[in-house]
Amino acid sequence: MRKKTITISYDFETFDTVKRWKRELARRGVNGTLSANTWKNVTYWMTRLLKHSGKTPDELIKEATQDTELAEDRLAELFSWCKDMGQDANSCIIGIYGTLRGFYSHNKIDTRSWHSPKMRPKEVDQTDANYPLFSINEDTRKLVLNKQLLRDFLKSLNRRDEVIAMCLMSSGLDIGDLIKLNLDFVRGQDEHKRLFVSNFRSKNGEWIRTFIGVEATKGLRKYIKQNRKDAEDSEPIFVSNIRDNNTRMDSANIATNFRIAQERLGIFLTPKKQGPLRPKRLRKVFRTACQIAAVGDDMTRVFMGQKSQSSKIYLSKSKEELEIFYEMVEPFLTLYTETTDDQAISKLKQEFHQERKELLQNYEILLMKFQNMSKRLDTIDSVVYNSNTA
Repeated sequence: MRKKTITISYDFETFDTVKRWKRELARRGVNGTLSANTWKNVTYWMTRLLKHSGKTPDELIKEATQDTELAEDRLAELFSWCKDMGQDANSCIIGIYGTLRGFYSHNKIDTRSWHSPKMRPKEVDQTDANYPLFSINEDTRKLVLNKQLLRDFLKSLNRRDEVIAMCLMSSGLDIGDLIKLNLDFVRGQDEHKRLFVSNFRSKNGEWIRTFIGVEATKGLRKYIKQNRKDAEDSEPIFVSNIRDNNTRMDSANIATNFRIAQERLGIFLTPKKQGPLRPKRLRKVFRTACQIAAVGDDMTRVFMGQKSQSSKIYLSKSKEELEIFYEMVEPFLTLYTETTDDQAISKLKQEFHQERKELLQNYEILLMKFQNMSKRLDTIDSVVYNSNTA
């Protein structure tokens, strides 16, 4: 369901309580800045609170100072109202009891005892479970990439979207950050087999330091050579219309294309349901691969641009040091190149089948010998019996 636009007749950012909130959020951000996405989320939920309550931000804090239970009730009423408007309950919980609760706490209101509704199981979890992106290898009892499903999915995409999907899986980048990259990002790293990404994540302003894997890098360079060779370095890598080199792809178009590709595989869902091969889930493939490779949560957060105090140790590492960690993860992300583990398993299987074949051959020979000996013994027994009865 499309989010309904709610407006108020004044600029809420001019109020002292909001200015204080904004300063606190910026102070906790990277380099003392507040990301555009964070403030966009604040605006979305704050507008709803002000519209529903009929009060200004300063009046809400004054009210909460006098009666914190009344302030808590306002959030509960807003939660019910938003649900009645058809909004997703879990999204409401995050927005109201996360974002708006922060408005009160940053203005010195004690919210620690406030009750927050429990998150409900997401319907998409069952959809994802029906189409697992990892499975258990029966030989090693370890999680391995569901290569067949992902290969089939990539084949159902056009060349551009196939490369986008591979980059999402191999880097852990958000789709928005990936499509913001320009051609100079690739052309400036021609001598490297992996592309190194060092940038700030749009969603939260955190520093991302990750790589685009060997397979995805090869595919990306091939795509550029075939489709973007005449474009300027300052132009986007991924465009929605090749004839118009300045039209950058947007995340909504990519999500739609991925959904169409799913349907080509026979995966049909109602329009409101999220598909199992959506961009955000492909990004999570990278997180799971990091867990399998056991590189640690802090290193994973550095790769994916997630906030952590202890991650600062890894942020100070050189590109070469980070690449060593990435090389531990990459084998669990490869779709077409046979990894060292795959080769070892394949070799063991060949040796097993050869040994089994030899054992079966030896068994057949021994069985024939046994049968011949049994016949000879039967003959001897018959002769002895006849001689004794003569």
